Amino acid sequence: MGMGMGMGLDAGAGLGGMDLTELMGGDPSLARSMQVTDADLNDQSLLAELAALEAVAERAEPQASVSRSVPEMEARIQQLSQETTALKAAGDYVGARAAFAEVKTLKAAIADVEGRTSIALVDPTGGSAPATPAPPAQSSPSISSDDDDDAVQVQVTDADLNNPDLLGELAELCGHDIAPHSPARSPSPPPASKSDDEVEVEVTDADLNDPELLGELEGLGSGSGAHVVARPTPSDAERDASLAQLEAAKRECLSACKAAREAGDAAAEKAATDRYRQITAQIRKVKAGGHVSLLPTAAASPASPTPATRLAQLEAAKRECLSACKAAREAGDAAAEKAATDRYRQITAQIRKVKAGGHVSLLPTAAASPASPTPATRLAQLEAAKRECLSACKAAREAGDAAAEKAATDRYRQITAQIRKVKAGEPETPPEPDSSDDEPEVHVSDTDLNNPALLGELAALHGESSDAESESDANVQSAAPSLPQLEAAKRECVAACKAAREAGDAAAEQAATSRFRELSAQIRALKASGAASSDPVPAPSLAQLEAAKRECVAACKAAREAGDAAAEQAATSRFRELSAQIRALKASGAASSDPVPAPSLAQLEAAKRECVAACKAAREAGDAAAEQAATSRFRELSAQIRALKANVTEDSSPAPSPVAESVTPAHIDALARAYKKQAIAVKSQDMELAKLLLHVSKVLPWWLTAEAKAAGTPVPPAPTSLALDGSFQAQTKTAETQIRALETLRAKLEAQREATESLFEMAQATGDKSGGAKFRAMYNDVTLELGLVERAMAVGLPLLPTDLEHAELLYSFACPLLDENVCEVYISGVRELDKLSRSMSDYSPHLEIRFPYPSDEPQVKTTSTLSDLGEGLVWSHRFDLPRKRSTLRLAQRKRIAIVVVHSRFLRSDVELGRAEIPLEAILSKSQSTLTVPFSPPNSKKRTKAHVEVSLSVRYPFSETKTADRRKYAVDWISLYGRTSPLGGGGQAASASSSPAAKPAAPKSPAPASRPPPTSSAASDLPDSAIMDEHNCAANMVSAEVLSWYIEELGKEVASARARRLPHADALSTELEGAQFQLQILGVQVSTGQLTPADYVAKLRTKISSEITLAKQLRAAGNKRSALLTMKRIKLMKADVAQAQQAL
Repeated sequence: MGMGMGMGLDAGAGLGGMDLTELMGGDPSLARSMQVTDADLNDQSLLAELAALEAVAERAEPQASVSRSVPEMEARIQQLSQETTALKAAGDYVGARAAFAEVKTLKAAIADVEGRTSIALVDPTGGSAPATPAPPAQSSPSISSDDDDDAVQVQVTDADLNNPDLLGELAELCGHDIAPHSPARSPSPPPASKSDDEVEVEVTDADLNDPELLGELEGLGSGSGAHVVARPTPSDAERDASLAQLEAAKRECLSACKAAREAGDAAAEKAATDRYRQITAQIRKVKAGGHVSLLPTAAASPASPTPATRLAQLEAAKRECLSACKAAREAGDAAAEKAATDRYRQITAQIRKVKAGGHVSLLPTAAASPASPTPATRLAQLEAAKRECLSACKAAREAGDAAAEKAATDRYRQITAQIRKVKAGEPETPPEPDSSDDEPEVHVSDTDLNNPALLGELAALHGESSDAESESDANVQSAAPSLPQLEAAKRECVAACKAAREAGDAAAEQAATSRFRELSAQIRALKASGAASSDPVPAPSLAQLEAAKRECVAACKAAREAGDAAAEQAATSRFRELSAQIRALKASGAASSDPVPAPSLAQLEAAKRECVAACKAAREAGDAAAEQAATSRFRELSAQIRALKANVTEDSSPAPSPVAESVTPAHIDALARAYKKQAIAVKSQDMELAKLLLHVSKVLPWWLTAEAKAAGTPVPPAPTSLALDGSFQAQTKTAETQIRALETLRAKLEAQREATESLFEMAQATGDKSGGAKFRAMYNDVTLELGLVERAMAVGLPLLPTDLEHAELLYSFACPLLDENVCEVYISGVRELDKLSRSMSDYSPHLEIRFPYPSDEPQVKTTSTLSDLGEGLVWSHRFDLPRKRSTLRLAQRKRIAIVVVHSRFLRSDVELGRAEIPLEAILSKSQSTLTVPFSPPNSKKRTKAHVEVSLSVRYPFSETKTADRRKYAVDWISLYGRTSPLGGGGQAASASSSPAAKPAAPKSPAPASRPPPTSSAASDLPDSAIMDEHNCAANMVSAEVLSWYIEELGKEVASARARRLPHADALSTELEGAQFQLQILGVQVSTGQLTPADYVAKLRTKISSEITLAKQLRAAGNKRSALLTMKRIKLMKADVAQAQQAL
């Protein structure tokens, strides 16, 4: 490389005192034949090689023209060998090359001296050759004579450092082995560019996603150190002076590092630390005999930094470009991202130049001055200030200081904008803090003051009344310290904060900011207290408070439009304070000297919304007492509103009970049959009304009986028959009471709809989309029920309460027993057991439930083998489901596994087969059937048999849970599946191998036998294989029969809906009636209304009547109905046997 460089230069010109003809093999004609072009002068590789040659030439430059004696040169060779070893061990290969070059030079000089001495000894003239006089010791490592032609120039290459012969000779001189040098591969020189500060690079999307480029961005600061220029070995005096200078500079760096650490200036601390390390390394070199010029004036000046400093500056700028590129990419700013990428590539090219020995002036001198900190230092300062603002904002929020929180938020935004400018290379323009604490100028029109959406939003958010009142100005006056004095002090704080920010004094700026917040808080307190003047001012009137409240509404609106969350929060807090003052003023009766009139409808509505908000807040806080109080207050206000709408005073006598007279079972039964007959009659004209009538006919018997019991009215025995002529009102004596019950139900539904509407508005105002959808669905459901009630009242139909009312009545009976959601698992049957291996005794398959949530739920396994179980309902297990909605959502993602296992004595179980079902699927259906295929352990076939498992879920009757479900119908109050009323009334029971106890029938007098349905009624029944005029829910009193009927009918409903048959709705209605009847049966047994003895007696009576009916049907040739009747008889006999076991 050195030869190539010399060939590109004029032979007559020496570089740094070097003899180029010697480098070119002593042929001057070769140098004269070379031509230097402009491209050669701009060739980066030639310039880098030239820099390396200059360093060698400077070290090999002759210092004197006096020769040395051979012993002195040999001593010098010994010293240089040791120095070479030390430099090489320290990693200074450039210095090692220079020292090694001196060794070669001295060896050549010794050979030259010995050669001339030999020539002189054999001089033909016969003259004696005097010995070469010993020259005085010099500090120069070069040997030179008076004639420049006699100087020996030696170029040391990498091959010389790895030459085994030279290394062996050097090892003999040093007394120890010398390891060969493997130089690191130098980076490829950057392409020629127009200038040092600009590199034209086209940035593409592939470059931005290049993993090699990104890896280089991540691994910053891994470049090699700066090149060190080798110097002659100094004398002892020079070495002592250098050490003293280095020690002084080391102490200065230590002081600067400590000061930067105390000031929190991370960039300055890092620069001082790097400088300290460099000085320490140079001290070690000087002590080892080297020469270091540490503090030259040109290198220490900011205009001419050292290569190490330059590399640090470039690396810092490179990291800034990386941050700017990342921020621009996240912000979607393609132009800024491209600019940052171009800048990054330019800096990378400049780093390569510096490492190659070039010179790049990247950062101006002014960047290092304290008044104009470097971008890295400024970024560190801004980041520190940003963290302080974040801490201040958090502290203000915890302390409830809205003004301080707003000031910290504004400061945070300003600093963030300044950080973006610094990263983008733009000049900073720090915004001045606002010296005014007034609200933004917003034009509030009468439309805004009367806008129901805006006022309703504030009311829904904070539970306050926002009725538009007459506007009047509030005269606010002050006492000492006066408001002008506080405003003047506030302006002084603004000026001090601005000056401190310009001077870079973070502590002074923080103090001024804190003072600014204190003054702002005092000004707001002074304005709010109405003490703007020295004269005492009376308490603000109601009109003044209402005017201030409207101002808060306007300020909140303006802040929301401007996107200022802090200002909106401050206006909201002020709105709450004023609302509290207004309520206190109205409650104390001090709004005026006149007596307070009765509350208006608008005031009652506002108070009701406040109760809704208070109830929600108490529920979120877990305060049951406050929630109960708010609920009671809500009910009182709802009653007052209804009374006010009906022009009835609050102290009027309460409405009579819906059941004010004796209600007989005959009346109930007759009315139920009349409703059912009417439903069949209007089915072709109005299907919706037919469903309503049919539903009433099914729930009427239980409801009237419960109402009569609640009113204390005795229920006499039922007569044998009752005529059914005339209108519906003529058929029963309770028509008037039913109408009153219907009006009460309508009032309850209206109150429920208003409460739901308030919750929906609140969720919409707070941005709760899921809550808004839920409350909107609830509002639609209540509106639909209310429409049905109003329609029934319009046609004069005495309608009983809907499912919501049933839930409230059932809750009083069943809530103490059903406190948790319960999932029940049943074995429907084991199929194809006869196809299993004959050696059934060799293994014992069991059924196991694996429920992964909650974690402490034990895995339950049957205690009997599947071969012992056989078909039928013989085993069940119940487990509780979580009640919290958040936990329930988590549980719905889990799956329940039903596993058939082979239990082995003293060994682990073997899984024979499994099937899984999501919990969400179980919760969304009344009953789910799961097929579990399994095979013997040693079977070659995959499936030999399967188990059918039924899973069902039932929920407690809780009014508080209505808000968590969309429907108020039977779906959410039903106890789906098989209910075991004699087995604990819904309490979670452990798994047992004994058969589950069967439900019992209601404890009520047996209704009169129904007359056989007419042919028209039979013709209107849906086409069903399981349902007819005899085999229906109304004709079933056994829990076992109802469970069987529900299961079979559920299959038909699913099949009809899948094929979209027209009678699917009728079958579904019948299924709901059967489920509800089974529920009532369980509630009566759980509450003690029905004893096992009464239930057995009723079943025996029903069995006798069913036997008679089966004989009649068989004689009439109706085989299908006769078979269904025999099925019911068989199930009732089994039910009687199980019920007798419970006696």
